[in-house]
Amino acid sequence: MADPNTQRQGRSTSRAPKFHIFGMTLDQKELIIAAYCAFFFCVAIIGMIAGGLGGKEEAPKEPPPEPIVTQGDDEPEEPEPEPFKLSQTSASLDPGGSVTLFVTGAMGEVSWATSNNKVVTVADGVVTAVAGGSATVTATSGEDSAVCIFTVSGVPYVSTLNLYLNKTDFTFVSGSAPVQMRLKLKETRADYDGEIVWASADPQIAKISETGLVEWVGKGTTTVTATVDGLVFECIVRAK
Repeated sequence: MADPNTQRQGRSTSRAPKFHIFGMTLDQKELIIAAYCAFFFCVAIIGMIAGGLGGKEEAPKEPPPEPIVTQGDDEPEEPEPEPFKLSQTSASLDPGGSVTLFVTGAMGEVSWATSNNKVVTVADGVVTAVAGGSATVTATSGEDSAVCIFTVSGVPYVSTLNLYLNKTDFTFVSGSAPVQMRLKLKETRADYDGEIVWASADPQIAKISETGLVEWVGKGTTTVTATVDGLVFECIVRAK
């Protein structure tokens, strides 16, 4: 016959455990179901909260308006100064001819100068040719300067003080070869190629051509002359 105590212990051992939560008594199966329900409920709540927060999109921020710039707001740029220059950089003239030079870009009073006033002269921009050669005219205003090169045709200017005759006294006889007279430049000893007026004081003793060639005519003594710009050069001729 079985022990009643043993049977009582077996029955008590197989009884399902009970859980008391929030004043309710739940067995294990009910507890699991309640836990699942609570979990899904929490997930649903969290999803709703997250969806509500995510649904509120912020309106895009508009860029700040660009400042309106009117033409009057800009300060006008100062024009660059015009370069200092002459109306011509080179010119050709005949003796006695003239040309007027004009200046642009001058910031003050303009002064004028010529490198050789025996070739060209200049006054207030008016350039006048004097004699053959070349010269530079310079215009100056402050620290600025400009030049124009002039070429003058014709015979170069020569001071009569720089001239001399190749002979000042000579003797020749009948039948002698003609004697060539020349005016020469003292500095270079070259022949002067400007205009010369040749003359003989007595053509019955010696005659002279337009080129200065002296020929014997008769016995006696006379002079032949060369005249340049009013200055007279003499040579004594003795014909025997």
